[in-house]
Amino acid sequence: FSEQTLSKPFPLGVSSSTLRDFADLYPIARACLEFRKSQITHLDWAISPIEITDKSVQDKKNITNSKELKAKLRYPTGKKDTSFTNWLKQILEDLLVLDAVAIYKRKNRAREIIGYLPVDAATISLKVQEDGTLPDPPEVAYIQKIHGQEKAQLTTDELIYKSMNPRTHSVYGFAP
Repeated sequence: FSEQTLSKPFPLGVSSSTLRDFADLYPIARACLEFRKSQITHLDWAISPIEITDKSVQDKKNITNSKELKAKLRYPTGKKDTSFTNWLKQILEDLLVLDAVAIYKRKNRAREIIGYLPVDAATISLKVQEDGTLPDPPEVAYIQKIHGQEKAQLTTDELIYKSMNPRTHSVYGFAP
């Protein structure tokens, strides 16, 4: 290595567009992503109480709530044009490629949640406080930017933003 090569700083990270390009254009990565998404979406799933006991599993209220929630998740965006499987595939794509998932809580005029809309996690910037946490509502926690223009300011009550591999030195996760 030359002295000039060693003095160059290492990149601080990889942009989400680079991660997306790699996932889209590298056939082996794409095959792996599609295989994993297929594996996950073909799993059987059920809604169960957080604390599983004989009593909680047989509780009629829990059984009714489970059936109602599973029916709502059949079309999780609140519209019948998106099935649970397709919704989950969108979420898994961002999770596996970016290690970030953003889901907007769609509400009606009565402020009741009527669906959960996946949002391009690459368009979301976090407004982290000095202590490294996100502000509580009604303060803005997220800013959505598309093509460099601010499109939305959202609170933690309006948007779910999660990563699979959180890190202490960055507000963003580490994509698998």
